[in-house]
Amino acid sequence: MILGFMFSKYQKIINVIFVLGVYFILHLTFSVLSNYEILTDSSFVFKYLPQILFPLIVLVVKSKNFSWSYIEYSSTFRKFILIVAGILLWEHLFLEYNFYTNSNLVLEKISLLFFFILLFFNPLYLCLFLLQNFIIWQSNQSVLGGFHLTDIRPVYQILTLFLSFLVVNRFRVVHSSIFILLGLSLHASNYFIPGISKIEISPNGWEWVFLNQLSNLFISSYENGWLGFLSEKTILGIAETINKTELLLSFASIFIEIGAIFLLIKKRISYLIFIGFQFLHLGIFFASGIFFWSWILLNFGFLFLIHKLTKESLDILYTKQNLKIFLVLVFLSPLIYQPIALGWWDTRLNTVYDFIATKESGETIKLNRNDFAPYDIIFSQNRFYYTSNEKTLNGTYGSIQRNQKKYTKSFYSILNDVIKPLSGRKQKIYKNDSFFIFNELEQAKDLTEIKKLIDNYGINSYNENLKLKLEHFIKTYIKNLNNTNEKNNWFNKLGAPYHIYDLSENRSDGNEDIVNIKIYKTNIWWNKDNNEIIRFGKQLISDIYVEEN
Repeated sequence: MILGFMFSKYQKIINVIFVLGVYFILHLTFSVLSNYEILTDSSFVFKYLPQILFPLIVLVVKSKNFSWSYIEYSSTFRKFILIVAGILLWEHLFLEYNFYTNSNLVLEKISLLFFFILLFFNPLYLCLFLLQNFIIWQSNQSVLGGFHLTDIRPVYQILTLFLSFLVVNRFRVVHSSIFILLGLSLHASNYFIPGISKIEISPNGWEWVFLNQLSNLFISSYENGWLGFLSEKTILGIAETINKTELLLSFASIFIEIGAIFLLIKKRISYLIFIGFQFLHLGIFFASGIFFWSWILLNFGFLFLIHKLTKESLDILYTKQNLKIFLVLVFLSPLIYQPIALGWWDTRLNTVYDFIATKESGETIKLNRNDFAPYDIIFSQNRFYYTSNEKTLNGTYGSIQRNQKKYTKSFYSILNDVIKPLSGRKQKIYKNDSFFIFNELEQAKDLTEIKKLIDNYGINSYNENLKLKLEHFIKTYIKNLNNTNEKNNWFNKLGAPYHIYDLSENRSDGNEDIVNIKIYKTNIWWNKDNNEIIRFGKQLISDIYVEEN
């Protein structure tokens, strides 16, 4: 009797461990499927073949007479999962024509839609739906590196977690509240850890809130194309307004992110926190043109799920035991869910790479970064430091991010110092000087001081091999663009929003062939004392002749 009582008491914890164990296997499997290395090394596939087949074998063998009706709150759960899966469907079904691979992936997209329709009838088809998404993912890989992930990652995670719940449910009875508990802890960690990281990069814990300059991010985003249709004078005026409300905006940002830890206290508090998440994303979009649309839709999905739960279901979900499990999972999330620690310093220094095209008629135009879809994020982030044999001090949008996080260090050090070396990957080296450099850049009074800081603390990331890969990509992409009659049609234009918007230039219509692409690198510094944007060190990086067919 005592053993039976103990087993009953810890039944929920046991189920959580089982689901997370399967999640780890599936997450690793899908990480393999999204790794560019799988395309170039056939042995890589066979090495992980058991993991890839594991969920399929389990679901096929145990799927007899299984349907949505076997899950508690089946109607609500089906709608929630279809909302979340619908995000991936929208992202991939209407994906723009890929001029690098010269394909619209018609068969792959039809298969994706087919599995989504089947998902309406049976949740087990989620496995095939996810696998088909990764097929499309892999079909869009390029020599420039992996396809985008951060903006869509939480959606994959939630669906993978639900698939893990289904797999475990084929062997033992697991109440649906377990999935909701784990889903909320996973989602909360994607906000909580970025909030913690901003505290971590602060020498005394408070500097990011009081000293970081979101107005710097706004100016850097403008130089990267955001709100590019506005005049520089207007942008500087908006930046001054943001500058006057820095403390309020920074505090609100970190308060909302850290507040994710209270997500499972009460239903009403859950509502408020999710609404806070939405306002956070809208603020990020206005300040930078970075649109976390999939996160926003995912938040709406969770709001729908919680709203539709019955009183009995809510009583099962909002318990002290669940809250304790939730807190443990969120605090240990760097090891369990591995959320991305989004935390850096926004500086007044930025580096941009512009792509200037020459048409057959001799007309020159600056290409919109979204013109390179579906690789638009790569071009919007502007991380082409390897193309210039000069030092660069800042990162994307003027960010400085060279700190090992303190809180997550104990978790990430396992990945960084043990697992990566064993797999042959290089360890990351952190200099822990981000705040010092940020402070020096903020105090700089003229261009001479800025150039000196670049020379003293900048890094030369020049890589001839990577530069040649970029040039090859541009040649292939533009050549196919010139010679493909099937440009983006109305179907492709129904696609999901961009993650990063460039509104500085009109999109290329593709009606006239492009014969040459020049890549220019330019450093940009916002002189706050005179409220002016100074561009310096313009350099021609590449002069690419586009061959005819």
